[in-house]
Amino acid sequence: MRRMPTLLFALLFALLLVSSLPAHASHAQTAQRCFAETNQCISGPIRQYWERNGGLAVFGFPITAQNAETVEGQTLQVQWFERDRLEIQANGQVTAGRLGVEWLAQQGAPWQFGPGEAANADCLAFAETGHRVCGAFATYWQRNGGLERFGFPITGAYEAEIEGKRLTVQYFERRRFELHDVNSVLPGLLVSEVLQGRGGVSVPVPATEPAPATEPAPATEPAPATEPAPATEPAPATEPAPATEPAPATEPAPATEPVPAPAPANCDGIPEWVGDGVIFYDFNEEELLLTDCLYPSNDFFIWIYDFRANEQIRWHTTGPDGRVTEQVVQADRDGSWFEYFVPPSSGWPLGDYKVEFTGQSSGKVVILSYRVIP
Repeated sequence: MRRMPTLLFALLFALLLVSSLPAHASHAQTAQRCFAETNQCISGPIRQYWERNGGLAVFGFPITAQNAETVEGQTLQVQWFERDRLEIQANGQVTAGRLGVEWLAQQGAPWQFGPGEAANADCLAFAETGHRVCGAFATYWQRNGGLERFGFPITGAYEAEIEGKRLTVQYFERRRFELHDVNSVLPGLLVSEVLQGRGGVSVPVPATEPAPATEPAPATEPAPATEPAPATEPAPATEPAPATEPAPATEPAPATEPVPAPAPANCDGIPEWVGDGVIFYDFNEEELLLTDCLYPSNDFFIWIYDFRANEQIRWHTTGPDGRVTEQVVQADRDGSWFEYFVPPSSGWPLGDYKVEFTGQSSGKVVILSYRVIP
């Protein structure tokens, strides 16, 4: 393992500034990826966006196929997920749907321009909608995707009943934030609420064949009654057998070392990445070439971003043998950090790896999994 050479660092840094990666990184990925849990598949730009922006942890499983829908007066290709709706805009960009706007409209209370209050130390202000976001909501908004993931605030914070609980909530273009404890912010389940407002959506599940009917067993004739056996004389009592010496104790068998599970031979079933980070094996002037599956001789890069400037980051790596290594690294002034990895002469050991990064002041977490195959 060594640091990326200075020239390569400069080239990559310039590339990232120009292309606004990774949110709009282009990654050739057109094949379908299917999920037995909902019997649905993702492909093309929607699959790219889903995989690059948090995957299962952020969006959940797909619950519809990709279809054309009319969204705010435009016909777009869209696909619904458990926690979001992804849309391919007319310019080809994939965005999350404006579910907050749609839900308020369904309630007969479309969003209104706010009072235009000024920002302060605890609040961010947005002239675009006239609303502010403050306190724990502002912190969550900034740390978890900001404008691209949530959009602008379209209401102020207020109390509402959610699933039988009185919570402080605030609506954004794409999500609803809910304050469950003093600083515990969770995004609301707007997908199910919006679909309910539309009349619901059926989630297809694999059909099962009914079990074949079985013929009833033919009735059997009752067996004829038998004469009771004559009583027998009780056997004479026998002398008890003499006590025997206990067998000598035997030495316990020596413990055996557990046999490690064989390393997977393909790239199926690798856990989704969580948070703001990527693994890539190369890049050019247009894209990072992402990967989560490597050969023993491959070198690769890990890049994480959107931490606090100069923040200390705790870095855990769990290898295929279950051993954990830990160290502390420091984010750059722009809140990013990356490393260039070169295999040892014997190659990377086969199996699954998990690298986890935790910001020591922000609490931000990034988890990246990858696999080395034969």
